[in-house]
Amino acid sequence: VVITRRVRAGCEAAFEQATAAWGETAATFPGRLAVFLLRPPPGGDEYGAVLRFRTADDWRAFRDWPEYRTWQERIRPLLATPPTVLELHGLE
Repeated sequence: VVITRRVRAGCEAAFEQATAAWGETAATFPGRLAVFLLRPPPGGDEYGAVLRFRTADDWRAFRDWPEYRTWQERIRPLLATPPTVLELHGLE
């Protein structure tokens, strides 16, 4: 799963702090294999995350996990636009 988020100008530090804190909680979710965070180049505002799950069902369960939904609500004010989510299955 590839998720991109455009962060509002001036909110970068708060977004990075919230993301770092969230990583510890997200790591406890069964079926989550890895997360790779991508920072924007200087002057950019788009952050990326590549998430790997054991199965598509694990991704769906993570997406519906109350902790994930709460974190999404917490960072929503920091975002310039809604996140973009791209689900890949390995054959692309």
